[in-house]
Amino acid sequence: AVAGGASLAIDPALTVITPGQEFTVDVVVPVAGAPINGYDAVVGFDPARLELLLPTPLSLGEGVLFTDACAQRFLSVTVRPDSSAVSISHVLLCAGISVTGPGATYGLRFRARQTAGKTYLRLLEGSAAYDAGAYRGAGVR
Repeated sequence: AVAGGASLAIDPALTVITPGQEFTVDVVVPVAGAPINGYDAVVGFDPARLELLLPTPLSLGEGVLFTDACAQRFLSVTVRPDSSAVSISHVLLCAGISVTGPGATYGLRFRARQTAGKTYLRLLEGSAAYDAGAYRGAGVR
């Protein structure tokens, strides 16, 4: 994160899985920081261990940090062709409304495949937070 900026994180980043288990990890603003009204989160995971379960509609995954702030939001969720990452672009569309955190912005649901043990999810290159188009920080690595 930049000094005085905003940051994004995955909570929890490490999950111990058993085959068939379903669980949710959240894209979060972990601490109060600079105000943001949008972000791009690129979440990497091991597709051999995890299957991403996207909700229908996608808005069902939205976290209260954004839904409580503004009734109109832009949301785009895109899965990489090799299923190794998912990109979330999420923006508040209410003029002059920003959030500072902490709080969850989007929940990703996964199902564990056949291998038990630890699995990591992480923010990848391209993750960033914005306020009114200005860069405010990046993901916690």
